[in-house]
Amino acid sequence: MIVDLTMNLLNRTAVYDIGCEIADLLPTKSYRYWRAYLPFTLPLKNAPMASFLGKALGRLALSDLSASGGSDWKRPAEPMVFVDPLFSLRTPLRPDDIVVCHDIAPITNPEFFDPNTGGMYDRAYRQIQSGRPRLVFVSDFTRRAYLDRYPSAYPSAEVAPLFFKPRLAASQAVSEPPRRRPYFLMVGGLERRKNYIGALNAFEASQLADEGFDLVVVGPRGNLSTDFLSRISGSTSVTHLGYASEPQLAALYRGAVALFFPSLLEGFGVPAIEAPNLGTVPIVSRHGVLEEIVGPHGVLVDPLSVTDMARGLRTVAAMTADDRRALAARISCHQSQYSLANFRSKWRRILQSPPASDIA
Repeated sequence: MIVDLTMNLLNRTAVYDIGCEIADLLPTKSYRYWRAYLPFTLPLKNAPMASFLGKALGRLALSDLSASGGSDWKRPAEPMVFVDPLFSLRTPLRPDDIVVCHDIAPITNPEFFDPNTGGMYDRAYRQIQSGRPRLVFVSDFTRRAYLDRYPSAYPSAEVAPLFFKPRLAASQAVSEPPRRRPYFLMVGGLERRKNYIGALNAFEASQLADEGFDLVVVGPRGNLSTDFLSRISGSTSVTHLGYASEPQLAALYRGAVALFFPSLLEGFGVPAIEAPNLGTVPIVSRHGVLEEIVGPHGVLVDPLSVTDMARGLRTVAAMTADDRRALAARISCHQSQYSLANFRSKWRRILQSPPASDIA
């Protein structure tokens, strides 16, 4: 079996970690990056020059996918695992292949993506619908949404949830002075779907800045960067830190009053697992995958309501530190299924199993 890691050229978040974990579990070591097959994985995440070159190659691969009249990418005789549906688009699919589906957000919410993204994913999903490979989803929420929109007689459609990274829990706090004021933490790229402008409005409406609280944002730039950064320019209570190393991120989680994660759209939402595992309460959007992840003890808010998001912030701010730790512990207990050990066990079984009987 060969794993397609083309998305790893572009992505350094949860998708990258999924690709690396699946690659490590394969009995044979053969990986596809775009049109090239290699006997080793590329170290893209922590080497700046390799990361830069990888993203350049990834953009070329995307151009290749979107080009009209382009040729199919050569595939081997062995079954393939596609870490992202998009890069199965120019590959003839078979029922013994496996495609990992993170979400169908480019189809349901094209306004949050580049203009061509939705069309490319729709073509990929329709090819998957026709080729009927085995499917693996990162959440039951995504599984139900996908099968409702792209039904077919797939050999199998399983859920293998993502995981909390043990190395983040083991990270030592960096040797920096603690922040002077208590703060709420937001984690993720500056993208419209993350609801940063709504979060800013809610933080202002809560009036918690007047009571000594800050809002700290960690993550790379994205399609909301210009609007967001201009909005917080000159603010003394809202800070954007950009990229954070794993030790820095671990320290920020541990020091935060809460994770504020009122995203409008997520395929899974790894920060909602990271925060409770590091002792921090998550405030997340209701009626979506984030509610599935935090379970019955999460602090849920309506991401379209500034008033309700402000209520969530004030609810957690009013808790004692002991109450917040106890709540985070209850959420973390619910999330015990989202472990790396469970992820690996699930994927070992998937990789070793023959295609299951057709499902409805």
